[in-house]
Amino acid sequence: MASLVDSVRAMLRRYRMIMPGAPVVVAVSGGPDSLCLLDALVHLRDDLACDLHVVHLDHRLRGAEAAAEAAFVAETAACLNLPCTVEAVDVRALALERNLNLHAAGRLARYRLLARVALTIGAQAVATAHHADDQAETVLLHLVRGAGVAGLRGMRPVVAWEEWRTFAGDPSLQADHLRPRLIRPLLDVPRARIEAYCTERGLTPRRDPSNADRRYLRTRIRQDVLPVLTALNPQIATALGRTAADCAEVADFLEQELDRAWLTLVVARANRIVFDGRRWRDLPPALQHAALRRAYALLGGSDTLGRDDVVRACDAVGRGVGKRIELPGGVALVTDYDGGFALMRGDAPPGDGVRLPVAEMTLTVPGCVELSDGRALCADYCPAAMPTSRWDVFLNATVCPSPLTVRWRRPGDRMRLEGGRGSRRLQDIMVDARVPRLWRSTWPIVVSGEQIVWVPGVGVAEGMHAMIGQPALHLWIEGMTGVDVAMGIEREHSMHDDMAKILITAGQIQERVRALGAQITADYRPLGDLLLVGVLKGCAMFMVDLARAIDMPLAMDFIATSSYGKTTESSGVVRMLKDLDTDIAGRHVVIVEDIIDSGLTLAYLRGHLLRRNPASLRICALLNKPSRRRADIPIDYLGFDIPNEFVVGYGLDFDEKYRNLPYIGVLHERIYHSTA
Repeated sequence: MASLVDSVRAMLRRYRMIMPGAPVVVAVSGGPDSLCLLDALVHLRDDLACDLHVVHLDHRLRGAEAAAEAAFVAETAACLNLPCTVEAVDVRALALERNLNLHAAGRLARYRLLARVALTIGAQAVATAHHADDQAETVLLHLVRGAGVAGLRGMRPVVAWEEWRTFAGDPSLQADHLRPRLIRPLLDVPRARIEAYCTERGLTPRRDPSNADRRYLRTRIRQDVLPVLTALNPQIATALGRTAADCAEVADFLEQELDRAWLTLVVARANRIVFDGRRWRDLPPALQHAALRRAYALLGGSDTLGRDDVVRACDAVGRGVGKRIELPGGVALVTDYDGGFALMRGDAPPGDGVRLPVAEMTLTVPGCVELSDGRALCADYCPAAMPTSRWDVFLNATVCPSPLTVRWRRPGDRMRLEGGRGSRRLQDIMVDARVPRLWRSTWPIVVSGEQIVWVPGVGVAEGMHAMIGQPALHLWIEGMTGVDVAMGIEREHSMHDDMAKILITAGQIQERVRALGAQITADYRPLGDLLLVGVLKGCAMFMVDLARAIDMPLAMDFIATSSYGKTTESSGVVRMLKDLDTDIAGRHVVIVEDIIDSGLTLAYLRGHLLRRNPASLRICALLNKPSRRRADIPIDYLGFDIPNEFVVGYGLDFDEKYRNLPYIGVLHERIYHSTA
């Protein structure tokens, strides 16, 4: 039988858990599982070609005993010459704050620390010591709670950053270009082998007595249920592992189907996820349940949502407005109009909109007043134009003098909407406009003198509109992009609406381009020669900005190929569309590429140019998709590693569109599906 270290090595290779280069965070409690994992990874450190960083959390639940364990872990790391981060968190206070049990609060605190350290040191992965018996316990625990296939898949060997960061329950954790994975190298190793390994290696683990606390269901499953099942099947842990693997395949299929619907199904906001009622009704029950569980996890739910809670939540949808269903972990479902609803943390209402944080404010012109969620109500004088949405209005400056007052709704407020049938109660107008009930009391109302002149997103008062070209008072809500759809309000389409998300901001791009320019300058200034060869058309924006960031004389030329066409997948067939005009023999050349996907195009170009005998040939790429690589390409200067998503902007296109976006965005699936 293979040694435990060999089993870990095989697991790391099978799932490509660790790549050479960036460090790996190792979670070490001081118990046998984590000591075993740390020792095995130290033995494999030369093969892995990466540094290790130990992390330990003192939960402050066992006083001096826990402090001694923290000291033991720190001493162990020091003996291995490994950096170590040890922190303490009052888990009992966290449990009270988040309405969690101690196990769930401890898990939240641990993942929060692991995520923060991983981002701080630029780690590629976080390794935890979950093993085969833990997997069996997890499957049984979820089975007892009535979880679906997502719960019965148990723990996975590798979890992407976008998913496991939700375990930390901290929306402030931003990864930028970092995407540390969560890895479990011991997941196929039973507890008995781990204990035997610790004995063989002379390891002296610390034992946490709380692991035997029978108040917790997991402990009772470990002590009572698993021994009975083992008597029936000595290989029960392996059998439950196979069950988990089968459920994982089904869950992965459901996740892929849900991905197709997700972008048009929900609008995500801080502490809430709003569901579109019509699109919800079009989903089969299996995808409805998966969507609820995903939203619950994204909001930092305490654990996998059980089937009883899922069914209870689904039953409430479409049955009235404002109905609230409390779910575990401080998450609630609140119903809205047209069968819509929201999952949220706290008391935020289900819809989306604007809120004034105080009862009344003065709006000077020009000027702004701050609203909640980072928005603002702004005012300025300019010639009237056609409003682009209901969050934008041009008022007749002669009948609407400044300064204006922005305030909350008051009892008895009335307004005559333009085109309306007389004065009506503002309460009734807001109900008809389907402003969520919980928003109405703090919705900003714009008043001139004693007259309500504009209710953002709802309507303008009779006689207040300015004619196009007339001097006007322009009012608008800053920061409402993408919200109009959630409010059921149509507006002029923008190319920005075709983005599922912004992956890399314009500011991040320019900062990285400046750094690349400085690095290339330092490398090539001593040589006195530099020729940038841009790969058209995608490199255009990047190459121009890069050239301006290089502080030395240089030459530029361009070459053009094609391997995409109107699809989102590289065909692998490279066509040369334009060759160089410059003789590169004896020149120092840097190929400038927008994105490296499969690498086939660049491999072809590199070979093509090397045959022309340049003095040197290096590669500078703005973006790199390592998961898509089919050809081994050396990248000398790199902007960002990105996940396998179809991106556009800053020179990158789809069907010759979106090159002029100032950022790198992920294109909505509906865009390229509609042209397929």
